Amino acid sequence: MNQIQRRPAGALLSAACLLAGSLALAAPAWSDQDNPLVGTWQHASAETPSAPGTVRELTYAPDGTMQSRLSFAPRQNLVGGTVVSNGTYRVTGPGTVVLSTRSGQACATGGACISCPGDAPACRQLQLGAERTVSFTVMDSNQIRDADGNVWHRLR
Repeated sequence: MNQIQRRPAGALLSAACLLAGSLALAAPAWSDQDNPLVGTWQHASAETPSAPGTVRELTYAPDGTMQSRLSFAPRQNLVGGTVVSNGTYRVTGPGTVVLSTRSGQACATGGACISCPGDAPACRQLQLGAERTVSFTVMDSNQIRDADGNVWHRLR
């Protein structure tokens, strides 16, 4: 793997860390059957001018597992690619959720990938196993606003 391919993968994992920690969605503390968080949510970069061509998806399963996916187009000195991280979540009260990333993989366009856990510096940026508490607001059954003001739309 050459240096050009490693830098974007590291940047992708760094973005995944931020995504899991600050862009999470959640719902008030309902039972699993009533938890409106369960499903797949998307935020597209048309709403985020600083990251054109970026699509973020978060999927929350009824069993407390989650997956985040960040896909972005090439821009400036950054190769496009995809970052996927997997972990767990638990709703802790109205407006809060606790997230923990367990694993991740960043793949730059062209196939170079880094998998975590591992020793790569980008893996340390994910802070695997660390718990992060994030805030949210349920706007309606198909829209949630994260703590940064981004609106997420339910896909399914």
